[in-house]
Amino acid sequence: MEELASGIAVDDLTEKEVLIEELIEKEETIGTLPIQQKKDKDAAEDIRKKAMESMGETRKRKSSGGSTDDDQPRERKTPTKRCAQPLIDFLQDKTNSDRELHQQELEIKKKEQENQQEMIQSMMLQQQQMNQAFLSVVHKLLEK
Repeated sequence: MEELASGIAVDDLTEKEVLIEELIEKEETIGTLPIQQKKDKDAAEDIRKKAMESMGETRKRKSSGGSTDDDQPRERKTPTKRCAQPLIDFLQDKTNSDRELHQQELEIKKKEQENQQEMIQSMMLQQQQMNQAFLSVVHKLLEK
């Protein structure tokens, strides 16, 4: 860009300049890391304290006004008794439909085999007729 604007060719960055730019970028990223590390460390310490306290201390902490969203007990949903009948009906229907499909496939295969058998028999019959015709022609030729 500078080359076109001023008409002067600009040399590429030297190795030292490239290394200096990389160091500057690393310093900038390192500057933000301690803040994030401090937040992570504080959160981990708070979790560790909560895990180490006894049941009595936990009750006291929860009963005092300083509870947070994480400290409040979650409402338990009363377990509802699920009826298994719809599942059983579904599985029976699926089994019946699978069985019917399998029976249909077997019937189709059986018909295909029968068709192949008939085709083979007709080909054999045709071959026998051709052989007999050939023999009769050869027999007539030999009689002459």
